[in-house]
Amino acid sequence: MIADATQITDSSTANSGSGMMKARRSTQGRWCSMAILIAFAAALFVCGTASAADVYVGTGETYTTIQDAVTAATAGDTIIVRDGTYNENVDVGKELTIRSTVWAAPLV
Repeated sequence: MIADATQITDSSTANSGSGMMKARRSTQGRWCSMAILIAFAAALFVCGTASAADVYVGTGETYTTIQDAVTAATAGDTIIVRDGTYNENVDVGKELTIRSTVWAAPLV
C-alpha cells in the first residue's frame, strides 16, 4: 500500500505545489485573517461602549433579592446590597462586584 502512494506522488511537485494553489491558499488565509480581525474589532467596540452599572438590592429598590439582581446584572456591574437580612443562596456565574452600602475603599 505504501508503494502505491509513492508512485502517485511525484517528488518534483510534492514539495513545491502549483503556483495557483499557493495563490489560493494565500488569498484564503488573508480573508480568514481579515474576518478574525473584523470580529475582534467588533467585540472590542461592543465591550468598550458598554459601561458598568450599579444595581441596588433592598427594600424599596428594584430588586429585593440578591439573586434577582445577579440574574439581571451584566458582567462588570456592581451589586450594592442595602442593610437587611437576606436568607438566600446566591449563584454567580459572571464577573460582578457585590458589596454592601457600608463599604470602605481598600487602603493602598
